[in-house]
Amino acid sequence: MGKISIHDTSNIFHTQTGRIYQGRMTFHKHSPNDHVVVIFHGTIAVSQPVSVYWQFGANYKGDKNENHVYNCIVHAMEITENGYKVQLREEDKWYRFTAEMSEKSMTLTMSNKDGYSGQAGKLELSWPLS
Repeated sequence: MGKISIHDTSNIFHTQTGRIYQGRMTFHKHSPNDHVVVIFHGTIAVSQPVSVYWQFGANYKGDKNENHVYNCIVHAMEITENGYKVQLREEDKWYRFTAEMSEKSMTLTMSNKDGYSGQAGKLELSWPLS
């Protein structure tokens, strides 16, 4: 399909109310099936803010972790056959998220700057409800 220009607003999810997706995913063996919430604050477009809330079970050493909030922006978007592929970047640039999105769900993958990538998780649209 193709990349979306920062100035092209014809192919984005237009919403003034934002979107919330939630579900479960696994980043590593010590943290299986973690709860994840992704909040788009308004229109989903390049440079727009996104919050990713992750209930991490444990770190890579197996030590219990607290909940994490990743303040991201939409770094890049491209049109796919089923919707959009959206790249999210965290402010300190350690973690990266890739979301394959449709109107009702997303497949979210998390990776770190060292190249480690966890298993993709399925998140469902939980707000707004149709």
